Amino acid sequence: MNLKFSFQDLAWPWQLALALGLAAAILAAGELAPAPFPIAAARGQLYALRAQNVQNVRQLASLRGFQLQHAELVSAIASSRAQLALLRRALPRKQQLARFLLALQQAATSSGVTIRSVSAQPVVARDDHYEMPFAIELDGPYFGVESFFHRLAFLPRIVNVGDLEIKGLRRPAKYPTSPDATVTANLTVVTYFQGHPPPKKPGRGPVPGRPLAPR
Repeated sequence: MNLKFSFQDLAWPWQLALALGLAAAILAAGELAPAPFPIAAARGQLYALRAQNVQNVRQLASLRGFQLQHAELVSAIASSRAQLALLRRALPRKQQLARFLLALQQAATSSGVTIRSVSAQPVVARDDHYEMPFAIELDGPYFGVESFFHRLAFLPRIVNVGDLEIKGLRRPAKYPTSPDATVTANLTVVTYFQGHPPPKKPGRGPVPGRPLAPR
């Protein structure tokens, strides 16, 4: 008896079932046998690579956070340096007397007032800085005097005004004045610079808060 079997002689549902069963057998063989079908090993490598990728993504996110913190730190340092530069201008290390007197004159000229006299007062030593006062006499329009005070407040250097006395300008004035001058003012302007008082010596030396000779 001669029996012949042909895959094509089967009905198509049987052909499909047989093909699926064969594919399942091949996959099972690849899972169980490392060769010649190393599917299990390849899948393990795939899982390892995925885990490594997740770790790399986390590390990249962490590095981006550090990058943002670095940018913020650089910005904070730049801001601190700018503030330090402003502080050094507001409280210079030295007296810078000529520069300060020039700033006073420029403020007066811009305000339309005339400075008649500037008298330097004794420098006063404090714990960590010096006070440098000046007695000033000026005249001009009332609003010009007000503008002068306003400009002093916006000087880069710290300036305080005290002992202010404003009077109406009497005619004839002791100085030639402009036609729009209406008041005369006497005031004390105080500015500051850095430094420490010199060390005290027995029986002599400066006392903090008391006048020192200008340096």
